[in-house]
Amino acid sequence: MLSRIRALLRRQERTNSENSQDLLQIGPLKIHLQHRTVSLNQANVKLTTSEFDLLHLLASNVGQVVSRDDIAQHIRGFEYDGLDRSIDRRISRLRRSLQDNPNEPELIKTIRGKGYQLCVTQGVESI
Repeated sequence: MLSRIRALLRRQERTNSENSQDLLQIGPLKIHLQHRTVSLNQANVKLTTSEFDLLHLLASNVGQVVSRDDIAQHIRGFEYDGLDRSIDRRISRLRRSLQDNPNEPELIKTIRGKGYQLCVTQGVESI
C-alpha cells in the first residue's frame, strides 16, 4: 500500500512539473507550450507551426544568441549551408507576426555574424 501511495505521489509531482513548464512568459510575451499558442500584450498572435517552433527555440535561449546553424538544425534537421536565406525569411515572418519593427527590432535582434537573440524586455518566468 505504501509503495502505491509513493508511486502516485511521484506521478503527481511529474504532472505538476510538466504543467509548470506549460507557460513561458518573457515580458509581455506569453508562450503556451501545450496548446502551442502565443499572446503578446494580452492579444493572441497567430503563428504557423514553424514560426511557433522558432519562437520556442529563441525563448528557450532567451538573452542568448542562437546561431543560424542551431536554428536550421532544430527547425529543418540539417546544417545551415551559409547560402540558404530561409532562416532569415522565417525570422522576418516571425517579426511581422509579433509586430516587431524590422528596421529597429525590439524582441528579436539580429546579431551580425552570429545569429538571432530574443531580448529580455522585463522578466522571464516559467509558470
